Amino acid sequence: MTKKKQIGLPTKWFVIAGVIIIFLIAIFSAWKISAPKQQLKSGAYQSYQNSEYGFDTEYPNTWDVKYDTQIFENGDVVAFQIKGPTQKRYTEFIDGARFIVSKPFYIDTDLSTWIQSYFTGNVKFSQSELGDYIYEEVEDCSNWACMRYLFTMINNKVYGVYLFAEGGNQEKAMYENALIHMLKSLKFTDSPTSQKQ
Repeated sequence: MTKKKQIGLPTKWFVIAGVIIIFLIAIFSAWKISAPKQQLKSGAYQSYQNSEYGFDTEYPNTWDVKYDTQIFENGDVVAFQIKGPTQKRYTEFIDGARFIVSKPFYIDTDLSTWIQSYFTGNVKFSQSELGDYIYEEVEDCSNWACMRYLFTMINNKVYGVYLFAEGGNQEKAMYENALIHMLKSLKFTDSPTSQKQ
């Protein structure tokens, strides 16, 4: 009687090894997506300077720099942003963070009066002092999400800053800390060092 050759044993091990590798890759990918992001270290910021519009700030080196956003009616100079894990392409920005500086513009009234006439609806007004500047602050919840704007007047020009942070609790806290750092480091270079009144 002749023995049958065992065919397929090596193939079976290749299939099992392939399944194990795919399983491990899937676990690693899921862990990587859900792993908590580390807080930004102090050296994780880099400088941005804009001599044309007269300001500079620091932003996290993991964030993107964009020049094609249109949040402000008079135009945006620059947007610093990071997208969160659930943000989809070509949709409203709902997961991540943004820090956008407007092109400066002129108004024919005082800043507080202009803001209260420009923003209507479900809006809250306040004033805050950050870094060397006093900002008129607007929280506008009249659309699908609450938007936060800060405005300050430098040499008769109004500068606007748009802030947005949304995501999981840990990510949102990290984004908000980065936005505060960026606001505190924001300097208007064509103005006196301090605009405090």
